[in-house]
Amino acid sequence: MSSQTRHAWPIPLSKVRLYSGAMDRCTLVVGERHLQKATQLLPDWWGVHSATRANFTDFESREGIALALEREDRENSESTAHAALHLLWRADLLAMLEGAGAATGVRSADKGRLFRRALERIPTGEPRAHVRRVLTTREGWR
Repeated sequence: MSSQTRHAWPIPLSKVRLYSGAMDRCTLVVGERHLQKATQLLPDWWGVHSATRANFTDFESREGIALALEREDRENSESTAHAALHLLWRADLLAMLEGAGAATGVRSADKGRLFRRALERIPTGEPRAHVRRVLTTREGWR
């Protein structure tokens, strides 16, 4: 995840729809065996890298994974604050509302209520910036 823009890299195919609504840019890293099918399933603004096993020789011989650029990523013009907020955990939503002075009456609410409050009370550009900060600093989540 890049801190400059929300750019998820790499992502499982099962998350394509979710991330397509939330990310500014996306890149899929896929094995050569699945390259053609995966590329057909992605929106054309997603970048694609193919991954293959490779032998590297720098100071010593070792095996690794080589990435080859198949398609450059482009800016996603359809990302929304609504979709981006879905990537936050409950605690993240509450922290954003606290920071905006909008948590009164919802501190013990479930994630759905916090989500709705954020959409109602947080100015348009702020949720996306908050999500970017949270995701680029999140630790211990995979």
